[in-house]
Amino acid sequence: MDRIKGKVFLLNGQVLPITEFNPDIINHGTTIYELIKIKDCVPLWLEKYLKRTENSLEIIGRRAWFSPQELIEQIRRIIRLNCVKDEDHLKILISFDNDLFSQPQNILTLFFTTVPIPSQESYRKGVRTVSLNARRINPNAKVYQPMLRSRSEELIRSLKIYEVILLTEDNFITEGSRSNVFFITPQGRIITPSLADVLPGITRSNVIDLARDNGIPLEEKRVHYEELSGFDAAFLTGTSRKILPIRSIDNIEFNPQNAVLQKLIRLYNEKIFDYVQQHRERYQDLCQCD
Repeated sequence: MDRIKGKVFLLNGQVLPITEFNPDIINHGTTIYELIKIKDCVPLWLEKYLKRTENSLEIIGRRAWFSPQELIEQIRRIIRLNCVKDEDHLKILISFDNDLFSQPQNILTLFFTTVPIPSQESYRKGVRTVSLNARRINPNAKVYQPMLRSRSEELIRSLKIYEVILLTEDNFITEGSRSNVFFITPQGRIITPSLADVLPGITRSNVIDLARDNGIPLEEKRVHYEELSGFDAAFLTGTSRKILPIRSIDNIEFNPQNAVLQKLIRLYNEKIFDYVQQHRERYQDLCQCD
């Protein structure tokens, strides 16, 4: 369930107090969603998120009733209205009725939400995960799948773990329930599951770019569960967690202090800093709030 925060949210362009927010909005037909980190008033990698939203709509065969520029204006508006100056997370829900033969009730919702931020200890020691044979439908589209989300969250709560790693029926790794996953060989080569099988994560794409720009060998290919014990390190990527070391998948242990992994963490934090500096002027008016 999404937990709203801040002062107000936007519902089809209307400004409403957060007391009127209905978390069941994600159960309204088919819902595409995005989670964008706002850093010093700058929406990180906004152009990539807009492109992914366009791709998700194309995959599910829907058409947005608003333009990309109109969505950008709503993003700017909610940042300013909630006076977000440091770091926060903006969720965007694009919801469609499933009945294509009736007058559709389309809903665009923007709100700031609480997200689980990993502790410094988690970055130092890594996080525990478990595997689950389950797959998302249309993995390349970021669409809510309540049953899979509920099942994963129950495992996370009951086993006191951080994430669930999804496997195909024949035990190939795909992704985390809320993240992408990478592995590092003892020789320092990075392996990540093929794009065809996973959500095209924005942090995932940034990590791939960082590796290639810095001469770190990286390959996208299918990874079988039985191969896991042969890797030295593993990590998760995502908007809120950035690059997060994995301590274990089930009973298979990894090295969270792997040199290549630690280098990527440093490079990614530098990439965020550089992006904010390059785009600060474009969004500086959003920081001028009451």
